[in-house]
Amino acid sequence: MFRPASRPAFLRAVVREFSPILVGAFVGVGGGLGAVGFKRLLDLTHWAAWRQSGDFPSITRGASSLAIVLIPTVGGLLVGLLTWFFAREARGHGVPEVISAVVRKRGFIRPRVVLAKALASAVCIGSGGSCGREGPIAQIGAAWGSTVGQWLPWQRGRIRELVGAGAAAGISATFNAPVAGVIFALEVILRDFSLRNLTPIIVSGVTAVTVSHTLLPDHVIFTIPPYQHNHPVELLFYAGLGIGAGLVGWLFTKALYATEDLSDRIRLPGWLQPGLGGVAVGGLALLAPQVMGVGYATVSAALDPDSAARLSAANLGALTGLALLGLLGAKILATSLTLGFGGSGGIFAPSLFMGATFGGAIGFLVQALFPQAGFSGPGAYALVGMAAVVAATTHAPLSAMIILFEMTGDYSIILPLMLASVLATVTAKLLEPESIYTMKLARRGERIRYGADLAILEKIPVAEILETDVEVLREETSKDAIVRLIQAGRHNDLPVVDREGRVKGIVYFRDVKPVLKNELLDRVLIAADLMREIAGTLRPEDSLEQALALFSGHNADLLPVVRGDDRRHFLGIITRTDLMNRYQQELLLAEGREGPDRGPRPRAGKARDRGARAPR
Repeated sequence: MFRPASRPAFLRAVVREFSPILVGAFVGVGGGLGAVGFKRLLDLTHWAAWRQSGDFPSITRGASSLAIVLIPTVGGLLVGLLTWFFAREARGHGVPEVISAVVRKRGFIRPRVVLAKALASAVCIGSGGSCGREGPIAQIGAAWGSTVGQWLPWQRGRIRELVGAGAAAGISATFNAPVAGVIFALEVILRDFSLRNLTPIIVSGVTAVTVSHTLLPDHVIFTIPPYQHNHPVELLFYAGLGIGAGLVGWLFTKALYATEDLSDRIRLPGWLQPGLGGVAVGGLALLAPQVMGVGYATVSAALDPDSAARLSAANLGALTGLALLGLLGAKILATSLTLGFGGSGGIFAPSLFMGATFGGAIGFLVQALFPQAGFSGPGAYALVGMAAVVAATTHAPLSAMIILFEMTGDYSIILPLMLASVLATVTAKLLEPESIYTMKLARRGERIRYGADLAILEKIPVAEILETDVEVLREETSKDAIVRLIQAGRHNDLPVVDREGRVKGIVYFRDVKPVLKNELLDRVLIAADLMREIAGTLRPEDSLEQALALFSGHNADLLPVVRGDDRRHFLGIITRTDLMNRYQQELLLAEGREGPDRGPRPRAGKARDRGARAPR
């Protein structure tokens, strides 16, 4: 029996433990409905633009050249108007904006982004833009999760988790892959595998898949034939495929942002640029209509190159390795033109397309070189290539391999998937440390890394923890005076400045301690003899993230803060303790809780030159 006094505490504990489950389920329902609704909306815009349904290779067979160029152009103009005047976060591939919101805005995403992204991406893809639907669905789900967190006051401290739960719901419902959805949210969106994130994200992913299954019971993205890993030696070819896929992912990333730079140099209004991208994609589609839209017909053909029906649907005719390489290059160009000029869509489906065509080409090459070896067919290489290129572009090998594994349900392909995905990620990272998502943020000055909480420090200037009321030494200050200042002051280490106020070095207590009891050296030994070269200096406008990096690289408890062109004019110091206290305080605020009272911050004032006046 509970005592009456314990019942409120027990009820609070029940609410605390079960509320993430209930809220996660609610986010999952919204994410699942959003995925289904977006697919319906995409089908509607597709039919409205072309007056028929089906894949683009089939549609363009009976369409005029004018229509093939004009329809993507008009679609691009509509996308430009929607995103430029309603929600600019909906431009491009969307996931970088979600990552930025998680790290820099505590997960706050404007609710209007749900509607803007859905409409803009549906129009872009439906009219023939070369981009994917998975990124938009993930952004729609993330925006929905953020909106739920903003609606529920008791969930304000968990908005970031709910953003991850919404993204997991979108990916899970799209690919029928709940585990992959959870991993995507943790690996790409939150960049944090903490256990506190798991409950709402898992529940959301499971709920979204249930909703999607109920409303679209027959929805299958790819029909994948069974594959087998036939020979251990073949892993060498899959390893080569992984390295090559890393190069493909890097090339795609560079091409996309080179196109963005090109669009910036073309002096057109922002709302007009997606229309220009539509013109270019339409012109390219006259030669290779397979590049329009998500391109899943071509992916299916690459996965099963022996199927005459699939080859016909993809308008491929006789499929060869050279044909697949040509489509790979065309897709990189088309997707870069669509998204680089401000279209709205994702990079996931284009990455799958690139992976399938590249992997299929490698498979044809292996088959041609070793026709009697009994190795896997080109379709198996296409499947592994899909995971590898996705891993290379996103720098998220776990998400890539699990999505493809869940789609196949075939354990025999897991070894090549794992090997190729990891090698592709390593290769891509060696060539470019930023992923296709974080590159967009880095280009505008937002550096996002694993351990994303550290990004909190990047927006806080050193000036906010600058301590100016500190003792300083002169080069001629005696050892006896140094000891007395250390005993009377707050810091064991003291900066040394010259008469012009320029910092010369630091006297560390660890260097004073060995001669502490040697009275003969009291007046002989001076600061110039004891001081060490400074580990580095900071300016007031530098970030605490830069300060942390400097502290981490040197065994110092304080760093001088300076100004002036020569970076030597002494202003004050910051300490490792103050920096970590501020970091902890910001983490608590980011979780929606008030941090403990750490007392007043040091007030700015004139540095006390006690060492200069001390007896020597």
